[in-house]
Amino acid sequence: MDAAQKMDQQYRYQRYVYDWSRKYYLLGRDALLAEIPLQPGETVLEIGCGTGRNLTKLAYRQPQAKLYGMDASAMMLDTARDNLRNTLYAQQITLQQGLAGQVDHTTFGLEKPFDHLVFSYVLSMIPGWQDALEHALSILKPGGCLHVVDFSDQQTMPAWCRKLLLQWLDWFNVHPDPAVPAYLEQMAARQQYDQLRIRHLSGRYAVLAHYQKGGFPMTINQNFRKYRSIWISDTHLGSRGCKAKFLLDFLQHNQADHLYLVGDIIDGWALRKRWYWDTFHDQILHLLFERAQRGTQVTYVSGNHDEFLRPFIHHRVTAISLEDEVVHTTADGRKFLVLHGDQFDGVMQFTRWLAILGDWIYERLLVVNNVYNRLRRRMGYPYWSLSAYLKHKTKSAVNFISAFEETLAKEAKKRQLDGIICGHIHHAEIRDIDGVLYCNDGDWVESCTALVEEWDGSLQVVRWVEARSRSADFDYAQPAPQFAP
Repeated sequence: MDAAQKMDQQYRYQRYVYDWSRKYYLLGRDALLAEIPLQPGETVLEIGCGTGRNLTKLAYRQPQAKLYGMDASAMMLDTARDNLRNTLYAQQITLQQGLAGQVDHTTFGLEKPFDHLVFSYVLSMIPGWQDALEHALSILKPGGCLHVVDFSDQQTMPAWCRKLLLQWLDWFNVHPDPAVPAYLEQMAARQQYDQLRIRHLSGRYAVLAHYQKGGFPMTINQNFRKYRSIWISDTHLGSRGCKAKFLLDFLQHNQADHLYLVGDIIDGWALRKRWYWDTFHDQILHLLFERAQRGTQVTYVSGNHDEFLRPFIHHRVTAISLEDEVVHTTADGRKFLVLHGDQFDGVMQFTRWLAILGDWIYERLLVVNNVYNRLRRRMGYPYWSLSAYLKHKTKSAVNFISAFEETLAKEAKKRQLDGIICGHIHHAEIRDIDGVLYCNDGDWVESCTALVEEWDGSLQVVRWVEARSRSADFDYAQPAPQFAP
């Protein structure tokens, strides 16, 4: 029985549940894909493409790339074609049966070698994986990248756990070899100008490597991050104060298993007064719906500017759930109340006309802020929020913020929760208040901030303007194109 027949026999039934079952222990695949610096028109070959999962994700990231997949199992390729048939990427991805050492660019009718080649948990299934790596390097163009994710040596895991894992993998004819990182280093050492980056994931459970061929700077997408959870609020889509380009850029470079939209995402107050919607607003909504449909758990918690959604709480819009408040449990077991926060704003609750007047004044201040920042750009200075500066220097505003934070912390303590996550006051903050962790994710009209949860359950505020000001590929000064409704 040859290799192809063995693969067909093994995956005859597994292919129907392959993606669902493997997501629990094939760790690091999405991290690898996210770091591939894929550009329009570039070619990618995945050896052992299986159900086409990885190629579909790459197609979603870069619709103008040319993607190719090869697998030994004809049955797995049938499943991949079925998965692609009803997607937008059917014409972008070409699949073919074959083995790792039997392919090059001419196999797919290409005139030039590949720009990228991907091994995702495949080397541990190839008996002669060393030859497969050497062949892969030979079919890359100069400057091309070889991207590998596979099982590592699991040395930090308990011995019984490691033994159980290896026995489980052996049942599927998977035989991890801890020598893979060392062999990649040997390959790089033989070539004067080749570059290699290796890191271990999840306590040496898996290894992730990027190998670049030839004397070119290593071009790995290091701006991309995937978190366990992300909270954003007060984007005010539909108002001229919304920093839509910053927000879109943040969403394109950051993903999470759970995304919370913590109120005032769509500014109904502004849209009722004057319609404003640019192409960045459109792209943001499209991206949010795409993420939800592709498996990200998206929860929309309504606020005061999008209070028109509150009659529809506990309903779903496509794959996005609408709520008034929820409780989030972090990876380390802490429980946080998630709500917008306007419910605890006395001005909003008892003096609504004053809140509307304040909103009008705030809009005028944002106009001044935009003019001020255009002048700063001409002088070569980065974005800076004048409105945020004035708010934080005004004693009454500082007192209001402090009172708001303490009120919400008391509410979380009253409910016997570990903390609270909110928005509303446009002031990003993480601080302990009487044993309760108060977290505010900020806004996208002044500070451009978000709250994120790492995989260990720790929380931090991401200040996107500061993070991206060090990146040469982002032009924050580019204006957002506009169109009439």
